[in-house]
Amino acid sequence: MTDMQQRIKKSAHVMLDIIDDMLRKLAPPPALSRPPLIVARRQLANTLGVWHFCAEITCQRARCCRGEPSHCLRSAVPLLPPDLLATLTSARKRKRRP
Repeated sequence: MTDMQQRIKKSAHVMLDIIDDMLRKLAPPPALSRPPLIVARRQLANTLGVWHFCAEITCQRARCCRGEPSHCLRSAVPLLPPDLLATLTSARKRKRRP
């Protein structure tokens, strides 16, 4: 490797370090608390794709939960496989413990 190639490689590494530092400064601080319950329910409803079974037209058009997610989850929970339901409830219990 020539001297010029080594200098370019070293400069590239320095620039990447500077960019990483800038991105760390711009990134929002990690959340110290859990998201609100309605946000967590909506995320779960969207992850499970409950909008496929929803009676609301707005949910079907948007292809995500647009209404009250607890209503959709109530109708979708009986449709979930028992092992997935057990995994979701155990993860919820683990997060609540200090």
